[in-house]
Amino acid sequence: MDIHVQMKEVALRLIHQKTRVCMAEMSLRDMKVKVVMKPLGMNVNLSLGDMQIFDTTNYPETIDSNLEYDKVVPYEMIGVGEKSKKLMEVSFIQYDPKNPEADKENNIYSYVNVEMQSIKINVL
Repeated sequence: MDIHVQMKEVALRLIHQKTRVCMAEMSLRDMKVKVVMKPLGMNVNLSLGDMQIFDTTNYPETIDSNLEYDKVVPYEMIGVGEKSKKLMEVSFIQYDPKNPEADKENNIYSYVNVEMQSIKINVL
């Protein structure tokens, strides 16, 4: 059985509870998950293209985003260092002990490979 899931973007806005002012925005882009299930094992591949967190308060000249939303200039606080690369790729393989590809001699039946790129953090 094969399962493929792809999401272009998931975005969140953090709203202050009392003032209803937008404090920050976060977005995750180009997410892909592929799961392949076989009788004697499983393979999962996950990739995340970009993660960004923006400050939307216009600090130090904080404005009310409800009244002057067009004047808000989002400031990127966290993002991917190189835009042409994916932020993270994860590969997970799990074998059944009966699978001939499993390392029975060392009792190793699962493998994980994680590759991460640089993240840039901007501080105000």
